[in-house]
Amino acid sequence: MSAVMRFWLVAAIFCIFLLPRPASASDRPAVGPVPAWVEPIALPRAPAPTSDVPVRILLNDEQVYVENGRKSVYVRFAVRVETPQGLAVGNLSFPWRPETDTPVVHSLLIRRGDQVIDVLASGQTFTVLRRETNLERATLDGVLTASIQPEGLQVGDIIDFALTIETGDPVFNGHVEHVGADANGLPIDLVRFRMSWPDAIDMRLRGAGDIVVPPVRTSGNRRSIEIVQRDLAVLTAPNGAPQRYQAGRYIEATDYPNWEPLGTLMTPLSEPAPPLPADRALHAALDRLR
Repeated sequence: MSAVMRFWLVAAIFCIFLLPRPASASDRPAVGPVPAWVEPIALPRAPAPTSDVPVRILLNDEQVYVENGRKSVYVRFAVRVETPQGLAVGNLSFPWRPETDTPVVHSLLIRRGDQVIDVLASGQTFTVLRRETNLERATLDGVLTASIQPEGLQVGDIIDFALTIETGDPVFNGHVEHVGADANGLPIDLVRFRMSWPDAIDMRLRGAGDIVVPPVRTSGNRRSIEIVQRDLAVLTAPNGAPQRYQAGRYIEATDYPNWEPLGTLMTPLSEPAPPLPADRALHAALDRLR
């Protein structure tokens, strides 16, 4: 899952100038259990509340499960509201492409002391919007955005949210790639990145920033890596540095051996379409229109 998605999950507030319209009822995230391949992790013990920051991110857990031509990205995050200004973090949203992605929401909990409030069980549902942010350019991308704002959120509450998005893009012709572990902009108490794939896939991994790719482990017919970091600090780019330095820390994963097969796959998609044969019915239709 990208950094943009997690940013929206933590702090997105819809812009009223985008003029969203409701999506159809079939284009909605499902609600279901956590997949069996996800390894659970306990919430870290929260330190005493403070008014120094609006919110405190307790957990950012990202797990990626790769199959041939498909990947599933599970994300769970927990954030505590520290000040009234931090209540805006309760406006949760995430985007997906319905033609390639299948989102499943697992849980949305409000932890208030010893009380656990199940937001979805209380009857609240996600609002799905078709925002079309490039509409002024006559471009439709079909991206949908699901949004929810838990009712009655209070200072001191912990928002605990988990979902999985499964993706299979036919354009990649069975290949899989992912960029993850890109927690840069906010301090986080506990970060975990885990990725597993079949041993038949020759996955190539590379870390950036201060990320060091750990040794690959093998269990049965699958391979995996896992990174656990505590008290992760903000990674600040040097002042005036080129844009490429803003990327920060992350892990790249791909089964492409190099750029050549990727270029071979993508080049036909940008080539001009061949001219229509002279006997096509379209020409007759155009003549009638003229």
